[in-house]
Amino acid sequence: MANGQASEEALVLATRLPQASFGVHLNLTEFRPLHPSQVMKSLGVIDADDLFRGNEFRKLHPSPKLMQACFDELDQQLQAVYSKGVRPSHLDSHHHIHTIPWLLPVIFSIQRKFKISKLRTTMNVYSSGPFDQPSRKLLAAKRIWQIAARSMGFKMTQRFTSLQIFSDDSMRPEFAAAQSIELMCHPGQQGFEIETEHLLSRGPEVLPSPYELVNYNQYLS
Repeated sequence: MANGQASEEALVLATRLPQASFGVHLNLTEFRPLHPSQVMKSLGVIDADDLFRGNEFRKLHPSPKLMQACFDELDQQLQAVYSKGVRPSHLDSHHHIHTIPWLLPVIFSIQRKFKISKLRTTMNVYSSGPFDQPSRKLLAAKRIWQIAARSMGFKMTQRFTSLQIFSDDSMRPEFAAAQSIELMCHPGQQGFEIETEHLLSRGPEVLPSPYELVNYNQYLS
């Protein structure tokens, strides 16, 4: 997250870990923007303290000026990462903003400029409980988004879910039949203490057989 509070430290660590791949966590919802925009401020996306106002962004209706403002901010975020010598393997986003349909052309423009072909897909495996299933409308919207993203040339994993959901039942058909799965986790973040301990205690062995831990540079379907 190029405008995050620990971005400088994270970028230094990234240069010391050649065995890993790093994505840019595109952000339009939290912390201070790198490219202050009067357009975003006038729309209430940025507050009086020049900070992003959380999920207010999702309430917006697209316009050419807004889309240009989004491009300018995300462009600055990518440039901040490249300036520290880190070459991102893929793009993802904070609060999943890259899955907002009208923002996809902006992400595509970023992809073309920086020649990054890999993108996090939208979440497509949920908890197995009867009250945890998304609506048919949401599933249809996700499918349309995936088709649109792939038509733009983005490469994505077949499955995307949380580490917890995967750990609860790693041999579910959705996982067992997939050649690539991305697991979302939040190590060190408040509210994810159990997940953090799980990762620290097991390390690479967090994945049961027959799964293999790889990075975005090694494999992507």
